[in-house]
Amino acid sequence: MTKKQRYFGNIEKLKTGWRLSVTVGYNENGNPTRVRRMTKTKSAVQREKELMAFIDELENGDYVPPATMTFKQFIENEYIPKQATQQQGIKTREIRNSHFQNHIFPRIGHVQLSKLSTLQMVTFLHDIQQEDVRADEDDKRPLSTSTVCDIFKMVRTALETAKTWGVIKSNPCTGVRLPSERAKAPSYYTPEEIDFIYSKLAKEPLDLQVMICIAICTGCREGELVALERKHLLKDRLAIKFENNIIAPTKLGVQLKESTKNEMTGSVSIPKWLLDMITVYLSDYDDVRDAIQIEEKWASHEFLFYNHFNGKPLRPDSVYQRWIRFLARYKIRHLKFHALRHTSATLLIKENVHLKVIQQRLRHKKHATTADIYSHVLEESDDNAASTFKKPF
Repeated sequence: MTKKQRYFGNIEKLKTGWRLSVTVGYNENGNPTRVRRMTKTKSAVQREKELMAFIDELENGDYVPPATMTFKQFIENEYIPKQATQQQGIKTREIRNSHFQNHIFPRIGHVQLSKLSTLQMVTFLHDIQQEDVRADEDDKRPLSTSTVCDIFKMVRTALETAKTWGVIKSNPCTGVRLPSERAKAPSYYTPEEIDFIYSKLAKEPLDLQVMICIAICTGCREGELVALERKHLLKDRLAIKFENNIIAPTKLGVQLKESTKNEMTGSVSIPKWLLDMITVYLSDYDDVRDAIQIEEKWASHEFLFYNHFNGKPLRPDSVYQRWIRFLARYKIRHLKFHALRHTSATLLIKENVHLKVIQQRLRHKKHATTADIYSHVLEESDDNAASTFKKPF
Protein backbone atom coordinates (compact mmCIF):
# COMPACT_ATOMS: atom_id res chain seq x y z
CA MET A 1 0.00 0.00 0.00
CA THR A 2 1.45 3.31 -1.10
CA LYS A 3 1.93 5.75 1.72
CA LYS A 4 0.14 9.04 1.10
CA GLN A 5 2.54 11.93 0.64
CA ARG A 6 2.04 14.65 3.22
CA TYR A 7 1.40 18.24 2.28
CA PHE A 8 4.02 20.78 3.23
CA GLY A 9 3.85 24.50 3.86
CA ASN A 10 5.58 27.62 5.01
CA ILE A 11 4.86 30.87 6.84
CA GLU A 12 5.22 34.26 5.14
CA LYS A 13 5.38 37.65 6.89
CA LEU A 14 3.02 40.24 5.37
CA LYS A 15 2.06 43.77 6.42
CA THR A 16 -1.28 42.57 7.81
CA GLY A 17 0.06 39.51 9.66
CA TRP A 18 1.46 36.11 8.70
CA ARG A 19 0.24 33.92 5.85
CA LEU A 20 0.17 30.15 6.14
CA SER A 21 0.80 28.70 2.68
CA VAL A 22 0.39 24.95 2.02
CA THR A 23 1.29 23.20 -1.24
CA VAL A 24 -1.43 20.63 -2.01
CA GLY A 25 -0.34 19.58 -5.51
CA TYR A 26 0.90 20.71 -8.90
CA ASN A 27 -0.89 21.77 -12.07
CA GLU A 28 -0.29 20.46 -15.58
CA ASN A 29 2.58 22.92 -16.00
CA GLY A 30 4.30 21.69 -12.87
CA ASN A 31 3.54 24.83 -10.88
CA PRO A 32 2.53 24.33 -7.24
CA THR A 33 -1.11 24.68 -6.20
CA ARG A 34 -1.28 26.36 -2.81
CA VAL A 35 -3.98 26.96 -0.21
CA ARG A 36 -3.47 29.94 2.08
CA ARG A 37 -4.78 31.25 5.39
CA MET A 38 -3.93 34.38 7.37
CA THR A 39 -3.04 34.51 11.06
CA LYS A 40 -2.11 37.34 13.44
CA THR A 41 -0.63 35.09 16.10
CA LYS A 42 2.53 36.78 17.46
CA SER A 43 4.15 33.62 18.83
CA ALA A 44 6.39 31.84 16.32
CA VAL A 45 5.82 28.53 18.08
CA GLN A 46 2.07 28.98 17.97
CA ARG A 47 2.21 29.89 14.26
CA GLU A 48 4.03 26.63 13.57
CA LYS A 49 1.30 24.76 15.44
CA GLU A 50 -1.35 26.55 13.38
CA LEU A 51 0.46 25.58 10.18
CA MET A 52 0.56 21.91 11.19
CA ALA A 53 -3.13 22.02 12.17
CA PHE A 54 -3.91 23.61 8.79
CA ILE A 55 -2.02 20.85 6.98
CA ASP A 56 -3.92 18.20 8.98
CA GLU A 57 -7.19 19.92 8.14
CA LEU A 58 -6.37 19.86 4.42
CA GLU A 59 -5.22 16.23 4.45
CA ASN A 60 -8.33 15.09 6.33
CA GLY A 61 -10.66 16.89 3.93
CA ASP A 62 -12.04 19.19 6.64
CA TYR A 63 -10.95 22.39 4.95
CA VAL A 64 -13.71 24.56 3.49
CA PRO A 65 -12.45 26.73 0.60
CA PRO A 66 -13.16 30.46 1.07
CA ALA A 67 -15.19 30.48 -2.15
CA THR A 68 -17.83 28.15 -0.61
CA MET A 69 -17.52 29.13 3.07
CA THR A 70 -20.75 30.45 4.62
CA PHE A 71 -20.81 33.47 6.87
CA LYS A 72 -21.55 31.22 9.87
CA GLN A 73 -18.65 28.88 9.02
CA PHE A 74 -16.28 31.82 8.77
CA ILE A 75 -17.41 33.27 12.11
CA GLU A 76 -17.33 30.00 14.05
CA ASN A 77 -14.27 28.35 12.46
CA GLU A 78 -12.07 31.30 11.59
CA TYR A 79 -13.00 34.69 13.02
CA ILE A 80 -13.96 33.84 16.61
CA PRO A 81 -11.17 31.36 17.47
CA LYS A 82 -8.42 33.20 15.61
CA GLN A 83 -9.16 36.85 16.30
CA ALA A 84 -12.26 37.79 18.30
CA THR A 85 -11.49 35.53 21.27
CA GLN A 86 -8.11 37.21 21.75
CA GLN A 87 -9.56 40.72 21.70
CA GLN A 88 -12.73 40.37 23.80
CA GLY A 89 -13.44 39.79 27.47
CA ILE A 90 -15.61 36.92 28.71
CA LYS A 91 -18.73 39.02 29.20
CA THR A 92 -18.33 40.73 25.82
CA ARG A 93 -17.97 37.35 24.09
CA GLU A 94 -21.09 36.12 25.84
CA ILE A 95 -23.16 39.10 24.66
CA ARG A 96 -21.83 38.94 21.10
CA ASN A 97 -22.39 35.19 20.86
CA SER A 98 -26.01 35.83 21.81
CA HIS A 99 -26.29 38.41 19.02
CA PHE A 100 -24.80 35.97 16.50
CA GLN A 101 -27.15 33.15 17.50
CA ASN A 102 -30.35 35.21 17.85
CA HIS A 103 -30.05 37.97 15.29
CA ILE A 104 -27.29 37.36 12.76
CA PHE A 105 -27.02 33.65 11.87
CA PRO A 106 -30.80 33.17 11.33
CA ARG A 107 -30.65 35.88 8.63
CA ILE A 108 -27.29 35.63 6.88
CA GLY A 109 -25.50 32.66 8.47
CA HIS A 110 -26.34 30.35 5.55
CA VAL A 111 -25.13 32.76 2.84
CA GLN A 112 -21.79 32.09 1.19
CA LEU A 113 -19.30 34.70 2.29
CA SER A 114 -18.30 35.57 -1.26
CA LYS A 115 -21.94 36.08 -2.29
CA LEU A 116 -22.94 38.57 0.40
CA SER A 117 -23.97 41.82 -1.27
CA THR A 118 -24.46 45.38 -0.08
CA LEU A 119 -28.19 45.07 -0.77
CA GLN A 120 -28.35 42.02 1.53
CA MET A 121 -26.64 44.06 4.22
CA VAL A 122 -29.19 46.85 3.79
CA THR A 123 -32.00 44.27 4.08
CA PHE A 124 -30.34 42.72 7.13
CA LEU A 125 -30.14 46.11 8.83
CA HIS A 126 -33.79 46.77 8.02
CA ASP A 127 -34.90 43.38 9.37
CA ILE A 128 -33.19 43.67 12.75
CA GLN A 129 -35.01 46.96 13.36
CA GLN A 130 -38.41 45.24 13.23
CA GLU A 131 -40.57 44.28 16.22
CA ASP A 132 -40.14 40.50 16.07
CA VAL A 133 -36.37 40.29 16.44
CA ARG A 134 -35.99 39.74 20.18
CA ALA A 135 -34.99 36.35 21.54
CA ASP A 136 -37.90 36.43 23.98
CA GLU A 137 -41.07 35.63 22.02
CA ASP A 138 -43.20 37.46 24.59
CA ASP A 139 -41.21 40.65 24.18
CA LYS A 140 -42.37 42.41 21.02
CA ARG A 141 -40.51 45.67 21.57
CA PRO A 142 -38.05 46.59 18.83
CA LEU A 143 -34.36 46.50 19.62
CA SER A 144 -32.91 49.82 20.70
CA THR A 145 -31.09 51.82 18.05
CA SER A 146 -27.80 51.38 19.90
CA THR A 147 -28.24 47.57 19.96
CA VAL A 148 -29.11 47.51 16.25
CA CYS A 149 -25.96 49.51 15.50
CA ASP A 150 -23.84 47.25 17.73
CA ILE A 151 -25.11 44.14 15.92
CA PHE A 152 -24.44 45.60 12.49
CA LYS A 153 -20.98 46.77 13.52
CA MET A 154 -20.18 43.20 14.63
CA VAL A 155 -20.98 41.96 11.11
CA ARG A 156 -19.07 44.82 9.50
CA THR A 157 -15.96 44.19 11.61
CA ALA A 158 -16.04 40.44 10.89
CA LEU A 159 -16.35 41.04 7.14
CA GLU A 160 -13.57 43.63 7.25
CA THR A 161 -11.38 40.94 8.82
CA ALA A 162 -12.39 38.53 6.03
CA LYS A 163 -11.33 41.18 3.52
CA THR A 164 -7.98 41.74 5.30
CA TRP A 165 -7.33 38.00 5.27
CA GLY A 166 -8.05 37.84 1.55
CA VAL A 167 -11.17 35.68 1.95
CA ILE A 168 -13.37 38.27 0.19
CA LYS A 169 -12.41 41.10 -2.16
CA SER A 170 -14.55 43.83 -0.62
CA ASN A 171 -16.68 44.45 2.46
CA PRO A 172 -20.40 44.51 1.51
CA CYS A 173 -21.15 46.61 4.60
CA THR A 174 -19.17 49.53 3.22
CA GLY A 175 -21.55 52.33 2.32
CA VAL A 176 -24.47 51.06 4.41
CA ARG A 177 -25.75 53.94 6.50
CA LEU A 178 -26.57 53.17 10.12
CA PRO A 179 -29.58 54.71 11.88
CA SER A 180 -28.80 57.79 13.94
CA GLU A 181 -27.96 56.96 17.55
CA ARG A 182 -29.45 59.58 19.81
CA ALA A 183 -27.44 60.08 22.93
CA LYS A 184 -29.58 59.07 25.89
CA ALA A 185 -29.21 61.29 28.92
CA PRO A 186 -28.11 59.22 31.93
CA SER A 187 -30.62 58.75 34.73
CA TYR A 188 -29.68 60.04 38.18
CA TYR A 189 -31.16 61.04 41.53
CA THR A 190 -31.61 64.64 42.61
CA PRO A 191 -29.99 65.93 45.81
CA GLU A 192 -33.44 65.81 47.48
CA GLU A 193 -33.88 62.17 46.47
CA ILE A 194 -30.42 61.30 47.77
CA ASP A 195 -31.30 62.85 51.13
CA PHE A 196 -34.43 60.68 51.22
CA ILE A 197 -32.40 57.58 50.27
CA TYR A 198 -29.96 58.31 53.09
CA SER A 199 -32.82 58.71 55.59
CA LYS A 200 -34.21 55.27 54.69
CA LEU A 201 -30.81 53.67 54.38
CA ALA A 202 -30.22 54.39 58.07
CA LYS A 203 -32.80 51.66 58.83
CA GLU A 204 -31.00 49.04 56.72
CA PRO A 205 -28.18 46.57 57.57
CA LEU A 206 -24.73 48.12 57.80
CA ASP A 207 -23.32 46.25 54.80
CA LEU A 208 -26.02 47.69 52.52
CA GLN A 209 -25.40 51.16 53.95
CA VAL A 210 -21.69 50.83 53.14
CA MET A 211 -22.31 49.51 49.61
CA ILE A 212 -24.65 52.31 48.62
CA CYS A 213 -22.61 55.07 50.26
CA ILE A 214 -19.42 53.91 48.52
CA ALA A 215 -21.27 53.85 45.19
CA ILE A 216 -22.62 57.38 45.66
CA CYS A 217 -19.38 58.89 46.95
CA THR A 218 -17.00 57.25 44.45
CA GLY A 219 -19.15 56.60 41.38
CA CYS A 220 -17.81 53.04 41.11
CA ARG A 221 -19.40 50.32 38.99
CA GLU A 222 -21.12 47.28 40.57
CA GLY A 223 -18.34 44.90 39.52
CA GLU A 224 -15.71 47.21 40.98
CA LEU A 225 -17.67 47.57 44.22
CA VAL A 226 -17.83 43.83 44.94
CA ALA A 227 -14.15 43.42 43.93
CA LEU A 228 -12.99 45.73 46.74
CA GLU A 229 -10.70 44.21 49.35
CA ARG A 230 -9.39 45.56 52.65
CA LYS A 231 -6.10 46.45 50.98
CA HIS A 232 -7.97 48.88 48.72
CA LEU A 233 -9.01 51.03 51.66
CA LEU A 234 -6.30 53.71 51.82
CA LYS A 235 -6.96 55.12 55.29
CA ASP A 236 -3.95 57.44 55.41
CA ARG A 237 -5.08 59.10 52.16
CA LEU A 238 -8.83 59.00 52.85
CA ALA A 239 -9.31 57.14 49.57
CA ILE A 240 -10.38 53.88 47.97
CA LYS A 241 -8.39 52.25 45.18
CA PHE A 242 -10.22 50.58 42.29
CA GLU A 243 -8.11 48.11 40.32
CA ASN A 244 -10.20 44.93 40.01
CA ASN A 245 -13.57 43.88 38.67
CA ILE A 246 -15.91 40.96 39.38
CA ILE A 247 -17.81 39.37 36.50
CA ALA A 248 -20.15 36.38 36.51
CA PRO A 249 -20.43 34.91 32.99
CA THR A 250 -23.17 32.34 32.40
CA LYS A 251 -22.09 28.82 33.46
CA LEU A 252 -18.63 30.03 34.56
CA GLY A 253 -19.52 31.48 37.95
CA VAL A 254 -17.85 34.35 39.73
CA GLN A 255 -14.58 35.48 38.17
CA LEU A 256 -12.06 38.04 39.45
CA LYS A 257 -10.66 40.21 36.69
CA GLU A 258 -7.45 41.99 37.68
CA SER A 259 -8.39 45.23 35.94
CA THR A 260 -11.45 47.46 35.78
CA LYS A 261 -14.04 47.41 33.01
CA ASN A 262 -12.09 49.86 30.83
CA GLU A 263 -8.64 48.95 32.21
CA MET A 264 -8.44 52.31 34.06
CA THR A 265 -7.38 51.92 37.67
CA GLY A 266 -7.03 54.65 40.27
CA SER A 267 -7.87 55.87 43.75
CA VAL A 268 -10.84 58.06 44.64
CA SER A 269 -10.96 60.27 47.72
CA ILE A 270 -13.80 59.71 50.19
CA PRO A 271 -15.25 61.79 53.06
CA LYS A 272 -14.17 61.08 56.63
CA TRP A 273 -17.66 59.98 57.63
CA LEU A 274 -17.57 57.20 55.00
CA LEU A 275 -14.19 55.97 56.22
CA ASP A 276 -15.58 55.85 59.76
CA MET A 277 -18.63 53.90 58.54
CA ILE A 278 -16.43 51.36 56.73
CA THR A 279 -14.16 51.05 59.78
CA VAL A 280 -17.15 50.17 61.99
CA TYR A 281 -18.35 47.70 59.34
CA LEU A 282 -14.93 45.99 59.35
CA SER A 283 -14.52 45.97 63.14
CA ASP A 284 -15.44 42.28 63.48
CA TYR A 285 -14.17 41.28 60.02
CA ASP A 286 -11.53 38.79 61.20
CA ASP A 287 -13.84 37.07 63.69
CA VAL A 288 -16.53 36.55 61.06
CA ARG A 289 -14.06 35.30 58.44
CA ASP A 290 -12.46 32.87 60.88
CA ALA A 291 -15.85 31.29 61.53
CA ILE A 292 -16.44 30.20 57.92
CA GLN A 293 -14.82 27.65 55.62
CA ILE A 294 -13.37 29.78 52.82
CA GLU A 295 -12.87 28.13 49.43
CA GLU A 296 -9.17 27.74 48.60
CA LYS A 297 -9.55 29.84 45.44
CA TRP A 298 -10.56 32.87 47.54
CA ALA A 299 -8.47 32.23 50.68
CA SER A 300 -5.87 34.87 49.83
CA HIS A 301 -8.49 37.59 49.28
CA GLU A 302 -10.16 39.80 51.88
CA PHE A 303 -13.23 41.10 50.08
CA LEU A 304 -15.27 43.80 51.78
CA PHE A 305 -18.48 42.14 50.62
CA TYR A 306 -18.55 38.36 50.37
CA ASN A 307 -20.64 35.21 50.71
CA HIS A 308 -20.64 34.28 54.39
CA PHE A 309 -20.78 30.55 53.60
CA ASN A 310 -17.68 30.17 51.41
CA GLY A 311 -15.87 33.51 51.23
CA LYS A 312 -16.68 34.11 47.57
CA PRO A 313 -17.07 37.72 46.47
CA LEU A 314 -20.65 38.76 45.78
CA ARG A 315 -22.00 38.67 42.24
CA PRO A 316 -22.65 42.15 40.79
CA ASP A 317 -26.27 41.22 40.11
CA SER A 318 -26.80 40.28 43.76
CA VAL A 319 -26.04 43.92 44.68
CA TYR A 320 -28.57 45.04 42.09
CA GLN A 321 -31.24 42.70 43.51
CA ARG A 322 -30.76 44.09 47.02
CA TRP A 323 -30.88 47.59 45.60
CA ILE A 324 -34.24 47.16 43.83
CA ARG A 325 -35.76 45.52 46.92
CA PHE A 326 -34.59 48.52 48.96
CA LEU A 327 -36.21 50.92 46.47
CA ALA A 328 -39.45 48.95 46.55
CA ARG A 329 -39.63 48.94 50.36
CA TYR A 330 -39.63 52.72 50.53
CA LYS A 331 -41.34 53.48 47.18
CA ILE A 332 -38.24 55.28 45.89
CA ARG A 333 -38.07 56.06 42.18
CA HIS A 334 -36.75 52.97 40.42
CA LEU A 335 -33.39 53.49 38.72
CA LYS A 336 -30.64 50.98 38.09
CA PHE A 337 -27.82 50.69 40.63
CA HIS A 338 -25.53 52.11 37.92
CA ALA A 339 -27.55 55.35 38.22
CA LEU A 340 -25.65 55.99 41.47
CA ARG A 341 -22.51 56.40 39.35
CA HIS A 342 -24.28 59.05 37.27
CA THR A 343 -25.67 60.59 40.43
CA SER A 344 -22.17 60.89 41.89
CA ALA A 345 -20.92 62.72 38.81
CA THR A 346 -23.99 64.94 38.59
CA LEU A 347 -23.75 66.04 42.23
CA LEU A 348 -20.13 67.03 41.67
CA ILE A 349 -20.96 68.97 38.51
CA LYS A 350 -23.68 70.88 40.34
CA GLU A 351 -21.07 71.76 42.98
CA ASN A 352 -18.85 73.17 40.22
CA VAL A 353 -16.14 70.54 40.62
CA HIS A 354 -13.79 70.68 37.62
CA LEU A 355 -14.69 68.18 34.89
CA LYS A 356 -11.11 66.85 34.82
CA VAL A 357 -11.44 65.87 38.49
CA ILE A 358 -14.74 64.10 37.76
CA GLN A 359 -13.13 62.27 34.84
CA GLN A 360 -10.37 61.01 37.13
CA ARG A 361 -12.85 59.91 39.80
CA LEU A 362 -14.95 57.98 37.28
CA ARG A 363 -11.76 56.71 35.63
CA HIS A 364 -12.83 57.53 32.09
CA LYS A 365 -10.02 57.20 29.57
CA LYS A 366 -10.85 60.48 27.88
CA HIS A 367 -12.03 63.86 29.09
CA ALA A 368 -14.42 63.93 26.11
CA THR A 369 -16.20 60.81 27.35
CA THR A 370 -17.13 62.54 30.61
CA ALA A 371 -18.19 65.70 28.78
CA ASP A 372 -20.36 63.75 26.32
CA ILE A 373 -22.15 61.66 28.95
CA TYR A 374 -22.96 64.61 31.19
CA SER A 375 -23.45 67.27 28.52
CA HIS A 376 -27.06 67.92 29.59
CA VAL A 377 -25.97 68.53 33.19
CA LEU A 378 -23.20 70.83 32.01
CA GLU A 379 -25.77 72.79 29.98
CA GLU A 380 -27.92 73.23 33.09
CA SER A 381 -24.88 74.41 35.05
CA ASP A 382 -24.09 76.87 32.27
CA ASP A 383 -27.65 78.22 32.41
CA ASN A 384 -27.33 78.67 36.17
CA ALA A 385 -23.93 80.30 35.73
CA ALA A 386 -25.53 83.01 33.59
CA SER A 387 -27.52 84.21 36.61
CA THR A 388 -24.19 85.09 38.26
CA PHE A 389 -23.92 88.18 36.07
CA LYS A 390 -26.17 90.94 37.44
CA LYS A 391 -27.58 93.80 35.46
CA PRO A 392 -25.05 96.62 35.92
CA PHE A 393 -27.56 99.50 35.79
